[in-house]
Amino acid sequence: MPAAYKGQCFCGAVHVEASGEPQAMGYCHCSSCRSWSAGPVNAFTLWKPEAVRITAGAEHVSTFRKTELSHRQYCKKCGGHLMAKHPPLGLVDVFAATLSTLRFTPGVHVNYAEAVLPMRDGLPKLKDFPKEFGGSGEVMPEKNDARPGHRLQASSVLIPLMPASHHATTGSSWNKDLA
Repeated sequence: MPAAYKGQCFCGAVHVEASGEPQAMGYCHCSSCRSWSAGPVNAFTLWKPEAVRITAGAEHVSTFRKTELSHRQYCKKCGGHLMAKHPPLGLVDVFAATLSTLRFTPGVHVNYAEAVLPMRDGLPKLKDFPKEFGGSGEVMPEKNDARPGHRLQASSVLIPLMPASHHATTGSSWNKDLA
């Protein structure tokens, strides 16, 4: 029996299940995915349509179509994002955060030419889409940072956000608390 991965929307009214294994997992950096997810990158899991089903709360699901490539589905009660159907590709993207029981193991970055959050993880960075999906298939180098000549360090970003009392007590070993 194939594995079944379960998830739900933010309020729990809609339940989703994906069976078997995803066709691909990765990150999309396009402006549409960033805007929809309200984040600098969107983690995707791609499935054959027959592998994905709504197991509860189908009456609460609504769809937004910005383009024919992506039919984005969400819960009408809480606004929680569930999945995006991609009819021209014959695939469904069940957002990685939706499937709480799936171990997310990304294999690629797509639309990396639009990246606002550079990710140095050793994965292939495609300029747009793979050739099989109508893209160039062109691989880009990893970026250090979106701003030329700037080197971002975690301590320069996180330390100022922490309370002053935390700085005084932890000094430069702040990251031991995050492990």
